[in-house]
Amino acid sequence: MKNLFQRFINFLLSVPLFIKIMGIISGFIIIFVFITIISTKNILYEILKVNYDKLAIAITQNLSNRSIDFILTGDFVKLKELFQETKDFHEEIEYIMLLNKNNQVVIHILPQDPSDELLKANYVFYSNKEHCEIFSSEIGLIKDIAFPVLEGRLGTLRIGFKENYLHKDIKKIINRVGVSILAASLLSMIVAYVLVTIINKPIQDLTKVAKAIKDGDINKRARVWSSDEVGKLSEAFNIMVDNLYETNQELKKMADTLREQENTRLQLVNKLINAYEEERKRISRELHDKISQSLTSIKMGLKSLQSLSKDSEDMEKIEKFKIMLNISLEEIHELCVDLRPSLLDDFGFFAAVREYIKNFEKGFNIKVNCKLKGFSEYERFNPLAEINVYRVIQEALSNIEKHASATEVNITFEKVDSYLVAVVKDNGCGFNIDEKLKSVNGRKPLGIFGMQERISLLGGIFKIKSAPQNGTEIFIKVSLC
Repeated sequence: MKNLFQRFINFLLSVPLFIKIMGIISGFIIIFVFITIISTKNILYEILKVNYDKLAIAITQNLSNRSIDFILTGDFVKLKELFQETKDFHEEIEYIMLLNKNNQVVIHILPQDPSDELLKANYVFYSNKEHCEIFSSEIGLIKDIAFPVLEGRLGTLRIGFKENYLHKDIKKIINRVGVSILAASLLSMIVAYVLVTIINKPIQDLTKVAKAIKDGDINKRARVWSSDEVGKLSEAFNIMVDNLYETNQELKKMADTLREQENTRLQLVNKLINAYEEERKRISRELHDKISQSLTSIKMGLKSLQSLSKDSEDMEKIEKFKIMLNISLEEIHELCVDLRPSLLDDFGFFAAVREYIKNFEKGFNIKVNCKLKGFSEYERFNPLAEINVYRVIQEALSNIEKHASATEVNITFEKVDSYLVAVVKDNGCGFNIDEKLKSVNGRKPLGIFGMQERISLLGGIFKIKSAPQNGTEIFIKVSLC
C-alpha cells in the first residue's frame, strides 16, 4: 500500500507544471460547483417547503370558505365543479374530498371512491384548526390537510397535495442555477487556462533553452517575457549561460593548446622511440658483425694454438678460454636478439614473437600459449605497429617473470576488421591497479606507462585489468594500416 501511494506521488510529481496548475484549479472549481449546488438545493428546499406548506393551508382554507354557501344551499354539483376547477388550477393537488360529521364522503375528486385507509389517514378535532398528515402512496408521499368547514359543523374538507411536486420545482430551479454555475465555471476555466498559459509559457521556454544547452547548443538564450519572478529567473539564467559560454570558450582554447602540446609531445616521443630503435638496431648489427666476428676469429686462433701446443697445462687453459668465448658469443647473440630481433625485420611480427616466447619458456620455465585468429604465420602489417606491439609483448612477459609468480600465460592475436587485438593473460598473483599506478617518491611505474605510451603513439587502446590473487590481463587494440 505504501509503495502504491509512493508511485502515485511520483506520478503526480512527474506531471507537467501546466497540467498540475490546471488540475488544481479544475479541482477547486468542481468542488465549488458541487458544494454550491448542494447548498443551494438544501436552502431552496427549506424555503420552498415553508412556502409550499403555507400555500397548501391557504388553498385549503380558501376552498373551505368558498364551499360554505354551496353546502348550505345543497348545490353539490356546483361544489364539485369548484373542486375540479381548483384541482385543475393547482397541479400539485392529487385529490379533494368533503366529509360529513360522520366521516362519510359527500363529494370527492378521485378516479374511484376513496378507500377506508385514506378516510382514516387524517382527521380534525372539533376546532377551527387544520390538521396535516403525510403518508406514502403509489405516486409517492402525500401531504393530507384536513380543514373543518364552519368549525366542523358542515363537515371536513380534505385536500391531498403531492410532496414530490416540491422536488420537481426544486429540480427546475437547480437546473437553471446549475446551468448558470456551469457557464460561470466554464468561463473561469477559460480565464484560468489563459492565465496559466501566460504563466507557464516563460517556464516552458526556459526549459527548452536549458535542454538545448544541455544538448550542446550553448548559443541559445531564454526570452524575458516579463519583469516578475520568472522574468528575473530568465535574466539570471541568461547571465549564467553567458558566463558558461565564456568559460567554455576559454576551456576550448586551453584544450586546443593542450592538444597541440600533446601532439608535439607525441611527435617528440615518436622520434625518440624511432631513434631508440634505430640505435638498438645499429648496436645489434655492430655486435653481430664486428664483435661476434672478432670473437669468432679469436676462437679459431685458440683452436689453432691448441693444435700446435703440446703442453697439457697450456691446452687446458686454451680450452677454458674457448669455453669463455662460446659463452660470450652466446650472450652477444642473445643481446643482439633482445636489442633488435632479425626475425622481426626478415619474417615479421608473429615469427619474432614466437621466437621470443620460445626463449622465454626455455629461460624461465613459464608455459606460454600463443594463438592467432584471422592471421597467417608470416603476415606483415605496419612496421611501426610491429615493433611497438612487439616491445609491449616483450615488456608484459618481462613483468610477468619479475612480479607475477605465474606458471602459465595465454596470448591471443586476433584480426578484427582492420585492427590487431592482442590479449595477454597470466595466472599469477595479480595486483591492485590503483595502488600500482600511484607515484612512489615522485616516480611512476615505467613498465606500464611505457606500454601505454607506445600504444598511444599508434592511436590504439591499452587496458590493464588485475586484482590480487586473480592474475593480470592486458588488452591491446591497434590499427594494422
